[in-house]
Amino acid sequence: MTAHTRTPMGVVATAALAVLLLSACGSEAGELSADDSNLTPLETGFLAKDVGKDITTTGTIRPQLADTVTPSGTVTISGIQELDSITPQQIGPDAPETSEDVEAYGPADGEVLRVIELTYTPADTQGTDTAGTIPTADLSINLDGTQVHLSELDGQQDHRILVSVPEAGTAQLVISSDSHDQFVDVPTGERQADEVAAAYYLPNPRQEPTHTFKIDSDTFPTQTSSGRAKGDITTDFTVKAISAELTAWNPEDGWAEPGKAWLAVTWNHDLGLASDATVLSQIDDLKTALSIDVAGTVTKDEIHAQNEIGNVKGDRTIYVPVSIDTAEIVLSVSGAVTVSTPNGSGLEMAGKTSADFASDELTITFN
Repeated sequence: MTAHTRTPMGVVATAALAVLLLSACGSEAGELSADDSNLTPLETGFLAKDVGKDITTTGTIRPQLADTVTPSGTVTISGIQELDSITPQQIGPDAPETSEDVEAYGPADGEVLRVIELTYTPADTQGTDTAGTIPTADLSINLDGTQVHLSELDGQQDHRILVSVPEAGTAQLVISSDSHDQFVDVPTGERQADEVAAAYYLPNPRQEPTHTFKIDSDTFPTQTSSGRAKGDITTDFTVKAISAELTAWNPEDGWAEPGKAWLAVTWNHDLGLASDATVLSQIDDLKTALSIDVAGTVTKDEIHAQNEIGNVKGDRTIYVPVSIDTAEIVLSVSGAVTVSTPNGSGLEMAGKTSADFASDELTITFN
């Protein structure tokens, strides 16, 4: 006896639909694979300086250490874009010259495509003594030991740099200034540690106390040639601490030593004599020093003036090499002055003519 099995029509229809769906999926997979295989690989280490923004990315990396500071300005990496392919139109003027009808490019073998988004912002030096003395910076890229110059960093700049990066090799941006290089890792966009430029990245490197030191006045009596007392000559000294900053570079000495920083202290002075209108006076000799105490080591910035009828004025900045870990400094002022009445004034000094002076102390912290 022969047995016959009947298959319901619903089951047949379901099976047929499944076959069609599987065929469709296989067809789509084949098309994607074909598209991938149709990508034209770029040359190893391919570079394009300024590519368009209208590209398809697979992700964007936002670095934590995005800023690289130089004496002339700051390079900021806003993002590292990841992508699988790019068209000649998106590459722009730097697209490879080819006679073939290329639809899209992919990375070179063993490499990946990245777009580096960066901005260069010049430092604001207007109105400072360093204007015109600061070296420019240069931007380059190093791919597995081969370095290519990209741009002189002179003025505000924005770049989108396409690069075919080695998957297992080294890819770094190189920011050069005054014979020192700083590095940025291209795959992550992170600035690399640098002992020479470290002071640029301290969390609280600058203080602006604008502190006027307390300096007691000294009085010098005068008299006529016959011995009759006249008015007094009084010292009128004003010394201010304007700012103190830990920095990696200064225009006089260049970069700090590894593990060190430059302590830049800016101060001003207005040193003069006061008397009534009937008494003429002059500074015969004046020595003044700003003392900077860093962990017990004292450095002095000294001025010396002689035979001055008017006030002795000035603005000064002194640079002191210190440890990168410097957390506190102490400033103070001291000096000595000798005064007289000018020849022909009809007056003479009636007592002391010289005096020492000193100020209070100012403590500045960088915590």
